[in-house]
Order: sequence, then C-alpha cells, then structure tokens
Amino acid sequence: MKSIKLFTAIIAVSLLSFTSCNSKKAANECDTYLKNYEDYMNQCIAIGKKMEKEPNNPEIITEYTKLMSKAAEFANSSPAACKDDKEFAAKFLQIQSKIVVGMSDEIKGTSESKLDNQALKNYDVILDDFEKAIAKSEGKVKNGKLSQSDYSEMMDFPSKIGNGELNKTDKELEKVLSTEQAKRLVKLEERYTKLTLLTVN
Repeated sequence: MKSIKLFTAIIAVSLLSFTSCNSKKAANECDTYLKNYEDYMNQCIAIGKKMEKEPNNPEIITEYTKLMSKAAEFANSSPAACKDDKEFAAKFLQIQSKIVVGMSDEIKGTSESKLDNQALKNYDVILDDFEKAIAKSEGKVKNGKLSQSDYSEMMDFPSKIGNGELNKTDKELEKVLSTEQAKRLVKLEERYTKLTLLTVN
C-alpha cells in the first residue's frame, strides 16, 4: 500500500498533462509521448517494488526522487495537439493502470492459523472502514472529477484509517493479514488508486 500511495503523486501530476491528435504529425507526437510515458511508468513500478523491499535504502530513495522530478517534465511536455483526444486519453489511462496492477499484486497474506484472532478482527474493521471511505469518495465523483477538498480527504485515507496501518509496506502487511484479507485489500487498493487518477475541480 505504501508504494501505491507514493506513486499517486506521480500519477496525479502527470494526469494534469492531458493535452488532440488533429493531424498525422500530431498523432506521431502523441504516440511518442505515450511510448515514453509507458517506459516511465515501468520504471515507477520497478522502483516501487524495490522500495517495498528496502524502504530505507538511500540509493533507492534517490532514484525515487529523480522519478518524481521526471513526473513534472511529463506534466509540462505533452503535445498540445493531444488535448481532449479520446484515443489518447484511453491509452494514457491504460498505461496509468499498469501501476495499479504492477503494485497491487504483491500482497499474499498469511495462513489464518498463524495469526492472532483479535488482530484478524482488528484488520477486518480497518478494511471495512477503508471500503466505506472509498465508497463515499466514489459517490462524490462528478463527470470523472472530485472537488479539491474531497480529493485531499481521499488521499489521507491510508494515514488516518486504522491509525496508519494501511501505510505499512506490502511486505509488512503480508505478515499480519490473512490470505483472504490480503485479496480484499488488493481489490480495495485498485479502487483507491483509480480515485487518485481522477482530475480535480
């Protein structure tokens, strides 16, 4: 969960760059931009997985910082001719969705027999609260957008729900969640990350 939250900042910045392929030249520019953006997202997934394993490694943190700087470049360099082009938007979002799949398939969970029953119940409550919060935000979406205040509130879910338990790395969560809880969290993460891809009013 921690890595997904880190990269929502990159996704959010890049999402501002939606900029229409009205000519062959423009189409080529859009294709080149999308190719470079896909390469960039693959780098995000790779560094995200490294951070899950070594969250305090200075070299990995430096690499992550460089990727954050590159996000701003994408936000400012998308071809002006691509604005509002449906095909471009669809491909763009498809590439972004790779971060959801790439960073959400790590949590496997632990056999319930090896976990404390009370701890399992506590995480059931946390997951229930997370699901309710996500559903509440989904209900506020209008024309694919959230208000600034609703978006900010949604971005704070992992920090506020369950005293920040959802901010643990996937490897940490894997040790305290049952297999079924882990599967549930992965699905909730996908819904949550889709919300982070929304634009803001």
